[in-house]
Parts: sequence; structure tokens; C-alpha cells
Amino acid sequence: MPKNIFVIISVLSLVLLFIFANVNSVLAVCSEPNASQYLVCEDWDTGPYPAQVNWPCQNCPVWQGWEPSDTLMSTLNAISTSQYHSGNRSLKIQNQLLLGSEHAGGDIYHVTGNNPIIYIRLYLKMTNINGGSHFIFINTASAAHCCLGFKDCQSTAPYEGCDIGHYLTAQSYAGDYESKSYNQPTGSPFNWDNHLNEWHLVEWKVNVPDGTTSLWIDEVSQLTDYHKTWSLGSDSSYAHDVIISGWGLGGDSTYYIDDVVISTSYIGPRNDSQPVPDTTPPSPPSGVSVS
Repeated sequence: MPKNIFVIISVLSLVLLFIFANVNSVLAVCSEPNASQYLVCEDWDTGPYPAQVNWPCQNCPVWQGWEPSDTLMSTLNAISTSQYHSGNRSLKIQNQLLLGSEHAGGDIYHVTGNNPIIYIRLYLKMTNINGGSHFIFINTASAAHCCLGFKDCQSTAPYEGCDIGHYLTAQSYAGDYESKSYNQPTGSPFNWDNHLNEWHLVEWKVNVPDGTTSLWIDEVSQLTDYHKTWSLGSDSSYAHDVIISGWGLGGDSTYYIDDVVISTSYIGPRNDSQPVPDTTPPSPPSGVSVS
């Protein structure tokens, strides 16, 4: 084989190997350390940005793998440059009264591949919250699997021993809402009404074939392998895509989302600390004379 042909084939092989070995990194559009390890990594800081000021919106283009819903959506969504956890941007989702009593926001989808266990980590700032609302969905390829949502304990039943406030809770899409997380506590119940205008770390795990879920807020466990028979499709052995949702009832709500990571193992907080390189020049060798 001619040498130049061999070189070309070798280079192409290395390129293909790199692509397949780093297929997850294609979805890693962020500055987070070790981003290539994740299925999705998004901090909203990498452009070019969509032409629409209020992306995500109806009929908006797909951007960096995020596809806006084509259903009725809020006109108040935006890539925010005034609120952020890291960098200088975040995703703003604000629902508004658009249809009857429903307050629609901006759902965005991202395909994650077929994984039986999936973790979603993000930083969340609520500036106002009213009523109950969907927050994050995990879907199979054919059906909505389960949802993490905010529930208003004053107006939504049934809840056992429910206090005033809003809590993140796991539910099935079929409408059989779960009691809020501290009915099976492993940590302190987290009432978002007491933490408005603050950034907090949220991580949610779903084991799709087992129908169990775990939830951490600021690394404090709220649910551990809580079992629920979810609304399942025929392909109920894996998660296929994730939806960040803005739908709600009872009033407008606004939240900012930053530093989103989706993985197949526990992620934990963002860590930007990097080892400082040693720039000290080496000492000259001893016992060596130069003539």
C-alpha cells in the first residue's frame, strides 16, 4: 500500500475513533470541567444565539440540541443575561395565562439516547411561583414516563400532612400526583416559598425499568429510590429524551435554569476548581560541569 494512502486511512480511522469514543461530548455545549463525560451539558453561554429574542418560542428553531415545543407557548421566555449561576447567561422560563385556566410556558426537548438510568442536575432560581406546575419530564421513545413538578399544598390534593408552600415532587404523567417529598424524608423538606430569588442545586434520578426515583436539593437527599408505577410506554426500559417544561395552573411562575447536566451517574455540584500548573523551572543538575 502506498505510504500516502496508508497515512490517509490512519488519519480517518483516528477521526472516526475519536467521534465514536466521544459521542456524548457532541452534546456537551458548556464550560463545565469534564463536560465530555455527560450526555448533555448546557450552560447557555455558548453562541451563536438564536435570532429570536424570546427563544424558546413557538416555531423557534432547534438550538444546540434543544427543540422548542410547537404548541401554545409563552412570549416571556428568553436566554437571560441578567440572571445566571455561572458565566453570563441562563434560561428563563415564564409561564403566562394563555388558554383558559392554563398558564403555558416554553417546553424544550433534548434527546439523550436510550439509557435505563438517567440523572438530571441543574441550578434553579425561582423568582415567583403560583399554583402547581410541571418542571421536568423524562420520556421513553413512545410515551411520557414521569415528571418532576411543583405542587401547591394549599390547593392540590391529596397530600398527607401537607404544609403551606411549594415542593418538588415526583409524579406520573397520568395525573396521579404524589405526596410531596418529605412524606418519605431522608433530609429536611425544602419549601421553595422560603427560597425565592436564590440559586439552588437540584439533582433528580430516575431508574426507568425499576420505576424508582431519587431527588437531592443542595446535595440533601429528599427521596431515595422511591417506588412508583409510572405511566409507561411499550419501550419502558429506557429514557429517550428530557423536557424542561413551563406549564402550570393557578398563576404565573418564573424560574431561571443554569448549568444543566444530564448523565447516567450521579453528578453533584458544578466544580470549576482546576489544579494550578507548576510553573517553577527545574533545578539545574548537580555535579555536572560544562566546559
